[in-house]
Amino acid sequence: MVNNTNYLTQLGTLLKLSFSLDDIRTLCLELGIDYDDVSGEGKPAKLRELLLIMGRQNRLPELVAAAQNERPYITWPDVPEGFQLPTSGSWSTVSQTAQTVVHGDIVHGDKMGGDKVSGDKITVSFAPKNLQVQQGFAGDQLSALFAQLLLEAVQKARQEQQETAVAKIAKLKTETSKEEKADDEIIANLIQDIVELIPTSAEIIITLFTNAVIAKCAGTATRYVLKRIQR
Repeated sequence: MVNNTNYLTQLGTLLKLSFSLDDIRTLCLELGIDYDDVSGEGKPAKLRELLLIMGRQNRLPELVAAAQNERPYITWPDVPEGFQLPTSGSWSTVSQTAQTVVHGDIVHGDKMGGDKVSGDKITVSFAPKNLQVQQGFAGDQLSALFAQLLLEAVQKARQEQQETAVAKIAKLKTETSKEEKADDEIIANLIQDIVELIPTSAEIIITLFTNAVIAKCAGTATRYVLKRIQR
């Protein structure tokens, strides 16, 4: 039996993590939806209404396809066979206190902001278990490296722990963006916390730290933790 509520919550959360309000405006344009007709104030309300509009019009596959086109480094869940729009009020996206944009360099939540990538500029080609980096492109592409980890939080963390997991991943991204200036103990502690919240994230984190740029952050404590979670 299709769990329509869980699917909409997962899709809405991924959209919220991946798109800014300006991005959502562009998405509406691509889908032929008048952004001004999408009611609500703020990103969560706008996304909820957009999902309802697309659901009522049986166009959710188009929305997923557009999101995949804009954020190809994220694995977007297909609309389940037999999907039916849940009754209003029976579902919601992740709460407003944890907000992350995984395309670009915007990170908010838990008293954080200004996530700017310093040092060598990079470009990233992302696929699960396969990270490749070349020098010479915009450093904000570091965000793509964390896309699969964020996806794992949305899909695998217990619902009551999702917000905490997303916030800790955002902190880890912020700290690793400092490269050699990153705090090794903070990174090690964050890795331990994330793996405790999402045990299936261990392999993704290990893969992240095989990346030449992120590996610069790994001191003695981080290397110890990475070795321990690899077992």
